Amino acid sequence: MLDDIKNKIEELKELDLNLTVFGADSHQYLFNSKIDENELCLFEEKHNIAIPKDYRIFLKKFGNGGCGPDNGLFRLDVGIYDIPLNIKQSKIIALKNEFRFESYWNLEGFSENNYDVWEDEYDQLKWSDGMLRIGHLGCGIYSNLVLNGKEKGNIWIDSRTNENGIYPANYYNKRTKNDFLSWYLYWLESSIKNLKNKTE
Repeated sequence: MLDDIKNKIEELKELDLNLTVFGADSHQYLFNSKIDENELCLFEEKHNIAIPKDYRIFLKKFGNGGCGPDNGLFRLDVGIYDIPLNIKQSKIIALKNEFRFESYWNLEGFSENNYDVWEDEYDQLKWSDGMLRIGHLGCGIYSNLVLNGKEKGNIWIDSRTNENGIYPANYYNKRTKNDFLSWYLYWLESSIKNLKNKTE
């Protein structure tokens, strides 16, 4: 699959010379420097977690952030923050804590009368337990890699900023697999298909 990803990145890059794919103007199909095994081990030891195998290989083969879905992939070191785009206002996610969801989740009980109480609970950092931020879709919505539990290795979307809860990345498009490499390949294939359709 890694060779397939490499080839499709090159294909997408050639098709999208004007950077029209959403977020391409941010990453420009470039990667940050590759990360080595020692750096990965130090990160794992510091946070008491194990990075899923496919993401680990990706970081070493392609790079530590850059070219990827939406506005591109974050560097590993900023993925620990609940708001990676504004670290000064962020809190550190408890990566070692158990990820708590197995299906779509949203906090119930919202009404205009209890908005303050509901919002305080909804914004609690605990809902991010076990999720490594890996990308930004815009408007404070993040793609996350689950680091433990039954969903380990899968991609989940945290869309609480627009009150849509937390859900698997394949919740709406219904593709079968939701692991990191399948999610990444889906982005490549969808982007290539959309560009080709525009030129026909």
